[in-house]
Amino acid sequence: MRHIEWEEIAAQEHRYNRMFEEFQQFLDWRGSATPQKVVEPLGEEDVPEKLINKWRIGCDPEFVVMDNAGRVVNVEGTVPHNGVVGYDHSGDVIEIRPEPAHGTYALTRRIQKEILQNEHLQKLQQYRWRAGAYIRARNTRANERVLTLGGHVHLDMPPKQSGEDPETHDLRIAALDRMTDWLERLDILPMKESHDRRMDPTAVRNRYGQFGDWRPAGGERLGERPRMEYRTMCSWLIDPQVAYLALTGAKIAAAMPQLTLDGLKRGQHSWPKLGAWLENFRMRDANVRRALEKMWDAGKQPKVDPTVDFKTRWGRLGL
Repeated sequence: MRHIEWEEIAAQEHRYNRMFEEFQQFLDWRGSATPQKVVEPLGEEDVPEKLINKWRIGCDPEFVVMDNAGRVVNVEGTVPHNGVVGYDHSGDVIEIRPEPAHGTYALTRRIQKEILQNEHLQKLQQYRWRAGAYIRARNTRANERVLTLGGHVHLDMPPKQSGEDPETHDLRIAALDRMTDWLERLDILPMKESHDRRMDPTAVRNRYGQFGDWRPAGGERLGERPRMEYRTMCSWLIDPQVAYLALTGAKIAAAMPQLTLDGLKRGQHSWPKLGAWLENFRMRDANVRRALEKMWDAGKQPKVDPTVDFKTRWGRLGL
């Protein structure tokens, strides 16, 4: 019994030390900030020196195209299986797979470029493009099909099977879950559809989209360094500001997991409180600063119907 108690005390001490280390990093940076850094333009480029993270972030958000009869259109033969834009789920779902970036603004711009210019997507302009979380609809090749859509986030950091400390990895996943929960509770990510997606029998059986859902990606087999893919978020393509906020929130949660868990308490969800927490990182991360200036400072909370034709919203990022 005594041995177990000492293990619990040691684990708690480790968590506290990690929290203090993150907070000290923030204080050290804030103490060294100069007025020149405060007024420095955000810029349009992917500049790691302006960001809290030195690792890259990627994604492969999913969506479907639907005809005027409300049927999901199968795109096999129109869209390739592999590539920056490719199909999944036997052709019923399209994925956008941009080149990873250090910054979420650069990543969002790359998504926008594919939506507006990709040659394969140009052939599907007559259809309604639908993102969100959960679709039960007829299909152009079958009767009815349930489709669960994800906004998977790729983090260029090793999972615990590839050298990462298990406790650090688990803390990071908990922080990503907390950020996802906040975005859903504020209905920035559609709360009802996200719930329905998790309750789908296949998703329950496979644990797909459940809180804590992640998997390793990359690795030596693919000629890449190991990284992790977080799969709990639904497809945030419904609006560019929603996409940017989901990616930026995931990045901060992964970079500062303990501060995320301490700052975003359960049951205290509100748009002002989310903004107040992000203020801690305004001058440390250009992506956060852009989110605050374009959304909170402007008094605009993104809240979008996931059933809208989202391609019409990507003509202008609003960021």
